[in-house]
Amino acid sequence: MKKYQIVRNDFSIERKEPIFEFQLDEPEMDKLIIEEIDKVGDQQGHRTNAQCLMTYWQMWEYPGFKRFAKMFLDACDAVSRMQFDIRHQYQFVLKNLWGLKYTSGQITKPHDHWPAVYSCSYYITAPEGAPGLYFPEIKTKEGFGVEKKIKPGMLLIFPSMLRHEVREQPFEGYRYTVSSNAYVDYKS
Repeated sequence: MKKYQIVRNDFSIERKEPIFEFQLDEPEMDKLIIEEIDKVGDQQGHRTNAQCLMTYWQMWEYPGFKRFAKMFLDACDAVSRMQFDIRHQYQFVLKNLWGLKYTSGQITKPHDHWPAVYSCSYYITAPEGAPGLYFPEIKTKEGFGVEKKIKPGMLLIFPSMLRHEVREQPFEGYRYTVSSNAYVDYKS
């Protein structure tokens, strides 16, 4: 393999990164997903960024997750058409879709989901005091870092390159979440 000299040029740019918020009202789907997460149980053993119960990476064969996957892909299409001047045929595809069950004090380490285009967190339950999704690189007037307060049924969709995490916080009960990443599949 040929060797190339790589020169990195760092620039600061000012741009807005949208975090899209949807409120879903799908109690039957939510009930199914909770049952599916509990049935599958922890398949990752805290070996990922998520230091909580985490299912398989490909949960789309389970009915609740399958239903959610379609909603997420439709939402990705809607936000893309709203945000960009799209002139070509494409579709979004999932390469992973997983469930999480947090208890008090459990975290997810800072990470991103590049090379995916959009990532999501869907909050089935949001016990009082449970941590939201924290974006450490988003700049505000007060400095860096934004935590999205969560509520049941809230779906957050954000650019996959945005670093995010779940910070340690005590709460009672369970915080059930679904996460996924959408990739673009161009049609010729």
